[in-house]
Amino acid sequence: MTNAYAAHYGHNTDEWTRDIQMRCVPSLIQGLLKLPASIRALDVGCGRGDDVDYFASIYSYVVGIDICWQSEWQHVLSRRNNVRFECSDLMSLRSGPPFDLILDNGCFHHQHPDVYDAYLAAVARRMHSESSFVLLTFKDSSPHQHIDPQGRLHRYFDTKELHVLMTRLGLSVINEVDLYRIAKGDYYRLTFCRLHSCSESATSRNPR
Repeated sequence: MTNAYAAHYGHNTDEWTRDIQMRCVPSLIQGLLKLPASIRALDVGCGRGDDVDYFASIYSYVVGIDICWQSEWQHVLSRRNNVRFECSDLMSLRSGPPFDLILDNGCFHHQHPDVYDAYLAAVARRMHSESSFVLLTFKDSSPHQHIDPQGRLHRYFDTKELHVLMTRLGLSVINEVDLYRIAKGDYYRLTFCRLHSCSESATSRNPR
């Protein structure tokens, strides 16, 4: 997967960087959650750092991680003193204080099924009782997957399958929003989660 992403970035074929539906995700998160400026945020698979840059303009501390180092990170760092980038995957991220917000803007649906449990367990370990985990995934009523010419797996989850995965690892879905993909004619699913023990008593489907 590292080679596939490195090739995309090297040839400027990283279409997700310019995907307007994905770029609106950070502002949608803040619009729905209305998080305070004092929070710590983690962007998993941050790419060239656009979402990190957005979050750093409103939150006190933001960490961006990606398996491919990006030259654009230096530009963000030159303008923001509350940002850290790491060339790392989620499971290898060094330990530290929990995050108030963890965003996965389109990474989980490219992971091999064998690592789903380890991936989500790594998310849960980096959350506290009031943390929010937000992830964007491909959506379809019938689960299926394919591998693209660069070797990346694309998994389309149905709602039940995704919720079962979250629940198994101690995460509860508290809200979901569909984002229409103009070019594909289908949808992304934006899923808001909390640690299970912290959301059992929720009386509505709305995030905090």
